[in-house]
Amino acid sequence: MKRLHIINLDGLAGTEKMLIQFINSNINDGDEDIIVNINNVLSDALTDHIDKKNVVFPYRVFQNKAYKYPSFMRKRLLRKLIEKEKADLIIVWDLIPNLDKKPSYGKIVYYDHGNSWHFSKNAKTLNFFSMVDGCISVSVASQRMLQLKFDLRCSIETIPNNIPPPHKIKKLKDTLGESIILGTASRLEPIKAIGVAILTAQELNRRGINTTLYIAGQGSQEEKLQSLVKKLHLNDKVIFMGFQHDLADFYQKIDFYISSPITEAFGLSCMEALYNGIPVIFPLIDGQPEVIITGQTGLGYTPTMTFDQYNKLTGLNIHYHHQGYNPLSDKLMALRVPSYIDYANGIEHIIKENEYHQYSENALRYTQEQCDYKKFNDTLRETLNSFL
Repeated sequence: MKRLHIINLDGLAGTEKMLIQFINSNINDGDEDIIVNINNVLSDALTDHIDKKNVVFPYRVFQNKAYKYPSFMRKRLLRKLIEKEKADLIIVWDLIPNLDKKPSYGKIVYYDHGNSWHFSKNAKTLNFFSMVDGCISVSVASQRMLQLKFDLRCSIETIPNNIPPPHKIKKLKDTLGESIILGTASRLEPIKAIGVAILTAQELNRRGINTTLYIAGQGSQEEKLQSLVKKLHLNDKVIFMGFQHDLADFYQKIDFYISSPITEAFGLSCMEALYNGIPVIFPLIDGQPEVIITGQTGLGYTPTMTFDQYNKLTGLNIHYHHQGYNPLSDKLMALRVPSYIDYANGIEHIIKENEYHQYSENALRYTQEQCDYKKFNDTLRETLNSFL
């Protein structure tokens, strides 16, 4: 069987990692995997992880040169490339490709990793969804977003995301010391609301809890976040680690993982934190409660801050007009930002009630019982094959 993977390889984030893991896990299965990169370049962060011989650039005049065909030709070029490859499965990873019409060869499966939250309901999006033969969602929230927002009637199979066990797992702490370390790892972009983690660290220190925050990642708001830290006089309390190819050392350092996005289909970094026995403080939105069990492996809070309130506290803007998914009401909702006061209250409660060890044990037990990457990979392959 031949699989064609259509993806935008402009960086190394959750979706790209999942593709790499899938291809590497199935390299000896006798099937062929070809990657169609709709970006005209391959991110430097990916060059060590992907065999370039298996990457095709549909819009390049020459495969080894970055010269592109004119934009008016690209819809047809992409379709013709798909038809030329004669793949059994065309797996579209978390994007809306521009096609002039449905390819005459192969079944199209859309694999949503959270970008359905960001897609506009317009002619281009609806035209693509009319071509798909089925969808795979990474969470129930992802499935419901496709159904509620786009009224999709095709088959949507939900396969909760999973990752291989980290090569280095943190040793369980019996108790917390006199100081605590928070951590957050993500792209430093507006929708991640990283300012919440900084405000949480400030609030805990104000309450007399010696707190340090590690921030791993890069992004467009990095300088503004650094300016906020300086403005709040937290230079010795907040450490920017930059982009980390391997987060093992990051997880070794921290006691609590702070997840504060305004929208999140699943949360792979949260799962990795749980693998290390690290409780997660998170917003009760979208697919986050499908990863973390509030009151057991972490604490979840309904976001209450408006974008304007967040901006007044941090100077950081969030320009986002799409809706999120409310897992409690099973409806689409207007988005808000998690409250740093809620986060600080939750962490302080765990510390004062001496509950940290129990949360850590629960997190480790959860990953041991629920996280089986081989089973996940087998299920994903079987589900993909079911669309044939």
